[in-house]
Amino acid sequence: MKMIFKYKIIKSSDELKEYESVWKKLETGREMTAFQSYDWNVLLVEQWLKFEYNRLLSNICIAEVIENDKTVMLIPLIVQKKSLGIKWLGRKKGIYFLGIESWSDYMNAIYFEPNNLWFDFAFKEIAKQFPGLDINLNCVRDDTAISIWCAEKEFQDRLTTSVFIDLPESVEAYNQKLSKSTRQNLRTALNRMKKDNYEYEFSVYRNIESDEIINNLCDIHTKRTKVKNKKSKEKLDLLHYYSKIWHACYVEWHDRKYDIIKNSMKRMNNSIFVIVKLNDVTVGYLYGLMDNRAIRVMQNCFKMEYAFYSPLFRGTYDFLIKQIQNESKNVMQIDFTRGDEPYKYKLGGVEMQLHNYIIKDGKIEL
Repeated sequence: MKMIFKYKIIKSSDELKEYESVWKKLETGREMTAFQSYDWNVLLVEQWLKFEYNRLLSNICIAEVIENDKTVMLIPLIVQKKSLGIKWLGRKKGIYFLGIESWSDYMNAIYFEPNNLWFDFAFKEIAKQFPGLDINLNCVRDDTAISIWCAEKEFQDRLTTSVFIDLPESVEAYNQKLSKSTRQNLRTALNRMKKDNYEYEFSVYRNIESDEIINNLCDIHTKRTKVKNKKSKEKLDLLHYYSKIWHACYVEWHDRKYDIIKNSMKRMNNSIFVIVKLNDVTVGYLYGLMDNRAIRVMQNCFKMEYAFYSPLFRGTYDFLIKQIQNESKNVMQIDFTRGDEPYKYKLGGVEMQLHNYIIKDGKIEL
């Protein structure tokens, strides 16, 4: 068995094209999600290289493992060459999965079937190419081979949480999982709408081509974020007074994080939208990507002035019911991804651990 390691610094998204064919084969593997897809990573590269801060201090690299003349694994990486030298500002020097500080809820190498020998070989070679740097493997799902490999190596770990729902066979079985108070809250939402003469409507779309609709959804999120982050803004204003550099970096980070959602809405062909309307006015939405019979929910938001009616909570429930009733059963799981917000549990979600491993100084014991 002959293994070869290659890596390439990527300076434009066009340079990913040489990997497109093999990448799209590998991304169909059982452990891959939409966040490992070629199309998603093209968006990540475009967004990352958009900002001078990133271009000056880091490189995007594609590591490639070739076994018997066949590419068996790709690892998209960020190599942070420098930091700003301020503990609370920016990333530390180190190696990260491409997708760090983005909407990539799950990160991984790209492979069809896992092999611990490939992990051993690849990360040893990465450490040789970039000596002395920590290798940070963030947002690794607990149910993946790379997580098991990291755990066996006893790498330093920090846990976070994601929440998902495996859809049952019937609506009755799903409703039985919900608490009495949740079922009552769902009925109350409809009763309040009816009492105040609001006509409730929810719709599910596969991909939306209208820029106007997408821009409207993104505007809802922008306004909601401003309300939620009012205290953060006050802190930002204070820090801006002391540090224009910090302010510029924060603005770049914020733009990078949220622009990629709008771009994915417009360009990904596996998008799912749930749009909730009251009296024909869009008051909330849910957006996600579909892969391997699962929908990964990346963003949901509603207009605060309609909070009394719980429109998105009701809309998300109705979306779940619609998927259960779908005779094709092409969706078996609704994955609310990172975060432990209460609504996820109220709708029957269960936790899965996400791991944030650190290979200190790139040292790996074989």
